[in-house]
Amino acid sequence: MPTAATPLHPVPASGAARRRRLRSVLAAIGGVAVLGATFALYLRPGLTLDLGQLMAFCGLR
Repeated sequence: MPTAATPLHPVPASGAARRRRLRSVLAAIGGVAVLGATFALYLRPGLTLDLGQLMAFCGLR
């Protein structure tokens, strides 16, 4: 049960902290999307990729 010393609602984060949190959430979503796309490629029945082919597919040499 909250007491007088504990606020019922947390103090809102500052603008810089909010932007940092948003960037980290977007980076996590992007990472999950890349991993999901990679695994989806590996699960396609007619497609076999090795690491070199995956890097070439992603545009890396």
